[in-house]
Amino acid sequence: MEFITHFHGRAADYDAARPAYAPAFFQYLSGTYGITDGAVIADIGSGTGKLSRQLLERGYQVFAVEPDRDMRSMAERNLADFPGFFSVAGTAECTTLDSASADAVIAAQSFHWFRPGAFRLECRRILRPGSIAVLVWNWRDPEASVNRAWSDLSRQFCPTFQGFSNGLRPHDPRISEFFGGCYQYHFFSHPLCLDWPAFLRRCLSSSYAPRGEAPESAAYQEALFSLFNRFARQGVLEIPNATVVYTGAPG
Repeated sequence: MEFITHFHGRAADYDAARPAYAPAFFQYLSGTYGITDGAVIADIGSGTGKLSRQLLERGYQVFAVEPDRDMRSMAERNLADFPGFFSVAGTAECTTLDSASADAVIAAQSFHWFRPGAFRLECRRILRPGSIAVLVWNWRDPEASVNRAWSDLSRQFCPTFQGFSNGLRPHDPRISEFFGGCYQYHFFSHPLCLDWPAFLRRCLSSSYAPRGEAPESAAYQEALFSLFNRFARQGVLEIPNATVVYTGAPG
């Protein structure tokens, strides 16, 4: 299955339930790298515009590159009021953006679907000299009991599940390959608190989640409900999570 089809038909759940990124991440970008108001950011694999919105609210111009029509259309509806928002039908390996047009490239919750070598070359083409690439994830703590149980449940009911973020590991070789072995790593605590409807929609937004017509879908949702009741307190499930950030020049 190609990356561009993984999330087709999941835009509504993705937009409703996927979390934003830790505010400290944006302070880090501006304070450490001088990426401030008016900078041009290429948001690659931008989905429904979760990261794009946070960038736009801070005064950046954002070229949101997204291959899936449904996800891209959702972002266009959500972000139409921002004059600095530009929606682009493109891929990580072929963004269609002009050469040397971006002050930074950011891929949030998306790099694990890319071909690292081809994406690296595209970043080098569209970045202005001396600019950086940034890889970002909301990363669920794999040692937390609720996340271990969630992973086990996903492995049981979701045939294509390979681990959260498609099996990407901290300091994964794909990340090192992209940066040529030289990058900075930062970790910003960002716990998530979800009620049952939000938790269910978060789960259903995943690329590997059984769709409504799949025979295992009902059993999957029942198991999720049991997991939620096991770990939730007063109707709220707290998920240990952090916004993790890798920055550097494409190798």
